[in-house]
Amino acid sequence: MIFDELKALVDLYIGYQDNKKKDQKEKNFDLTLLNLYKLGQNGTRGISEDDLKDIQGISRTNLVLAIKQAESIGLIIDISSHDGRVWMLSNDGNLYVRALLADFKNN
Repeated sequence: MIFDELKALVDLYIGYQDNKKKDQKEKNFDLTLLNLYKLGQNGTRGISEDDLKDIQGISRTNLVLAIKQAESIGLIIDISSHDGRVWMLSNDGNLYVRALLADFKNN
């Protein structure tokens, strides 16, 4: 199921980050983008605010900060409608996440 895959991905990510000793802000940023990628069916659909509330390993505040940071540098786009807030990875965001995943596999 997707949540089993997501948990495995998060576990892999946490182990990788512990080895690299990235600061917490970078960890939150990468974890947020990885979740957007996985929950968004490998970056092909948008993720609503409700979809993000169940993410483990990052506080709601840090999640919002990471989303705002990613928006400001063009890695995600806001595709919100009258139904609520929705975000989707941009082409550059998909490229960034695929590079992260390749780094995980190589380490």
